[in-house]
Amino acid sequence: MSELSLGELDALVLKAYRGAGFSWGMAQEAGRAAAWLAARGLPAATLFANLLQQTDGVDAKSLTPDIQHRQWVKADTPCCPVVCGTVLSDLGLRHFQTDAMIQTDAMIAIGKLYSPAILLPFVAGCAIAERSHVTMLINNQPLAITATGGYDAKKCHTELVTPKTEVAILLSARHSAVDSPCLRRAAISAPEAELLEQLAHRTYVPATEQSRSSGAGAGLTDND
Repeated sequence: MSELSLGELDALVLKAYRGAGFSWGMAQEAGRAAAWLAARGLPAATLFANLLQQTDGVDAKSLTPDIQHRQWVKADTPCCPVVCGTVLSDLGLRHFQTDAMIQTDAMIAIGKLYSPAILLPFVAGCAIAERSHVTMLINNQPLAITATGGYDAKKCHTELVTPKTEVAILLSARHSAVDSPCLRRAAISAPEAELLEQLAHRTYVPATEQSRSSGAGAGLTDND
């Protein structure tokens, strides 16, 4: 087991996510989410290694949620939490609250997700932006998130790190939560590092005879 800085983890996950076939925009969201999770003591490297192992080579359409008439249509197959989280961030949680729900708690039935803990930073961001208390339901187990983005890390259930988990989001739920710790380093195992680096390697441009002869790159010269 080794450690990376949060910035190093962000960069590695970004490249690995891009190498797995996602857009650069989604890859940037993935990197930021990994750093957010690691800073709060959650196993970000494990979560993203599991996610990318499950989704590498999978058609992007099958990983994207279907939104119809402000309703989240539950898919038959698990979706990507980064894609789902980006949709939630772009539209806002209140987008899914109909007029009939204004005076009551609104439920967004997300459906099954790969590595559902990865959705947490996006939901926390929505809670802050909308100044709303939110509860994530992970296989019907509640995880409360305050309007300041705080949550009780001790109540992160084992379902958070399972490969495929049923998830829903409950708006306006009044529950207490506490701020989680903010760490500066992220643990990563050798197999996880190898998997992420292999995917990241796909983003590198292969060297050509022309680039070698033109002296591209630092070569043997120290440019610092």
